[in-house]
Amino acid sequence: MQTQRRLSLSSVFLTLVALMGCHAHDSITVHITREQIQQQLAPRFPIEKRELFLKAVFRDPQVLLTPDSNRIGMAATTLLQVAPEETITGRIALDGELRYEPESGQLFLKNIRLVDAHIDAISPQMEPAIKRLGGLPTVQLVFKEMCKLVPAKISDVKVGQLPADWKGKAAQSVIRSVVVKGDGVNVEIGLPR
Repeated sequence: MQTQRRLSLSSVFLTLVALMGCHAHDSITVHITREQIQQQLAPRFPIEKRELFLKAVFRDPQVLLTPDSNRIGMAATTLLQVAPEETITGRIALDGELRYEPESGQLFLKNIRLVDAHIDAISPQMEPAIKRLGGLPTVQLVFKEMCKLVPAKISDVKVGQLPADWKGKAAQSVIRSVVVKGDGVNVEIGLPR
C-alpha cells in the first residue's frame, strides 16, 4: 500500500513538473526568404537622380544576408553619367532592420542606411576632368553624396505578414528576435515576456 502511495505521489509530482515546463504558444516564427525580400525590393528600382550636370542611376538590387546578423543587407549597381560616354560605375551597400506593425501584422524593412559606396570604373573620357576637379577622392565624395538619396527611396519595404490564424494575438505582439540565415530571415513574434 505504501509503495502504491509513493508511486501515486511520484506520478503526481512528475505530472506537475511536466505541466510547469509546458508553455502555451505565445510566439510564432515567421520565415521570410531571400526571394520574398528581393521581390518586394526590386520594384523600387531603378532609382534616378539628376543633380546639376550629373545623372545618377541605381539598379539591379540584390539582397545580402549575413548569417547571425540582425540587419538585412542589399547592394545595387550605380552609374553616374555626365554624358553618354562619360560615366562612373560602382556599387552601393545598404542595410536595414525589420520592424513589426502589430495592428496589421506586417513586417517592414525600415531604417535603411548607406553602408558603403565605391567606384569600380571611370570611363577614359572623364579622366582629364577628374584630375582638374581634384582627382579621385573628390569624385568619390560626390559619388557618396549622390548615393545618400537611395535609402529614402526604398524605405518601408513590406517584406512579410503574420499568418491569418495568428492575427488575433498580433495587436499585443512584439518582435522577440531576428535571426538572419543564409536563405532568409527567421523572425520570432510573440507576446511580451
